Amino acid sequence: MNVVIYARYSSHNQTEQSIEGQLDYCYRYAEREGHTVIEEYIDRALTATSDKRPEFQRMIADSEDKKSKVKFEAVLVYRYDRFSRNQIDDILYTKKLAQNGVVVISVTEPMSDNPDDPTAQFMRGIIREMNAFYSAELGQKVTRGMNINAEKHLSNGGTIPLGFKTVDKVYVIDEETAPIIREIFDRAISGDSYTEIADSLNARGIKTIKGGTFAKGTIPKILQNVKYKGTYKFGDVQIPDAIPRIIDDETFRRAQEVIERNGKARTHSKAKGKDEYLLTTKLFCGYCRDMMVGMSGRSQTGAVHRYYACKNARKGTCHKKHVRKEYIEDLVISACKKLLTESRIKQISRELEQFGKRNFESTCLYSLQKQQKKLEKQKNNLLDSISDSDLPELRKPYQEKLLQVMQEIKVIEQAIEEEKENDVNLSADEISDFLHKIKSDCTNSMKSKKALISTFVNRIYLYDDKITIVFNSSDKDATIDFTEFEEPEKPDETLISGKSSTLKIDASPQM
Repeated sequence: MNVVIYARYSSHNQTEQSIEGQLDYCYRYAEREGHTVIEEYIDRALTATSDKRPEFQRMIADSEDKKSKVKFEAVLVYRYDRFSRNQIDDILYTKKLAQNGVVVISVTEPMSDNPDDPTAQFMRGIIREMNAFYSAELGQKVTRGMNINAEKHLSNGGTIPLGFKTVDKVYVIDEETAPIIREIFDRAISGDSYTEIADSLNARGIKTIKGGTFAKGTIPKILQNVKYKGTYKFGDVQIPDAIPRIIDDETFRRAQEVIERNGKARTHSKAKGKDEYLLTTKLFCGYCRDMMVGMSGRSQTGAVHRYYACKNARKGTCHKKHVRKEYIEDLVISACKKLLTESRIKQISRELEQFGKRNFESTCLYSLQKQQKKLEKQKNNLLDSISDSDLPELRKPYQEKLLQVMQEIKVIEQAIEEEKENDVNLSADEISDFLHKIKSDCTNSMKSKKALISTFVNRIYLYDDKITIVFNSSDKDATIDFTEFEEPEKPDETLISGKSSTLKIDASPQM
């Protein structure tokens, strides 16, 4: 079988050894299985949470192009998170490749590559969600490193705010520009508008930290910057009194009141401004089998309603009624929770723990460690040769080679440390905790809801009187019957609401 390899690393601090390790095992897997590798697609320093990767997109395009010289039946990746860590992208591109007759094979997470195999889909869903979970843990490791810097008053790079400067990465107050910050806070609290403050600074030739002029929107950003009250901030982590303060707490508090009065405070949730439709890519019309999409509309009272609608129904070629978003999502979540019995959680946890133990020797980390041992042996042999050489001219070639090997060892050691951070070696207890967490948190946590649906749901067929859920973890479908509907006032404004429902689901489905 003709195959291609897709390899990726996400950090600019990683090295080619990360790529070489992935390629090494993919080639060994291909040789062992009798496959022929005809192309490599490599994205360097690009994250898998986005599909904006040039080589990844070239690979997808080559699979579609019937005239392409690159014709392949499988994509080899050393781990599924190299392919994608974004749930929707993973599903869409896996399906797109399948439509082109191409399967995705993880050479370190072996399982059936049949897209219709429910067990394989379930196992892959678990691995994807656990990888995403531990990707967040990796982010926390980075944050912990940043916290150490914060405790030492060290800058982590990026733009230094006006009013500060750094000396050997240590934040110190810039006595030349700090008075500008104090003036901005004092004038805002005194009632001057953002425009008045900005115009005054510009008229005096004062520049922003980037050397530009002050705009109306620059002022509230300065007023909201917690660094000015001595708080170190990185991501969602804030450490009070980690850097020198320019503004006292009371002044900062009063400035926030000004921002709130002016209606300029923007919360993180508002910044997103998007509704999350949890069933996207999994919800299909039961009648025409086309994918259903998330929609929103306003009722005659002006209230915003969110719902799922069949694309063909919107075109007038299908009679499927639209259904309220929250109602249908809650029903699916409830059905998924029924799968997570205590006995089932224990079963899944045990199997995945054994899965991880069996496949450690398949990892890029294992390959790198083998290379490290080989280089260490080579280094020791060179040291012996140098010690055995009496004349300097005889030692010189060995010394030059030793320097080269030492450099290679250093690169390998760095790559090993990076792979250790990325390697997911989960115990049964960790897996069990994860499953308990998404089960217990899915009432309030959007992240847990998404993980639950992604892990357990293969696809959903929605009718006007029932819904059929096809699970990744069972050969038995779940059927939910709607006993009553309310007719919408207007198709595009108000929504169908199911008054009650009865779940018909196997209490203990088998994998």
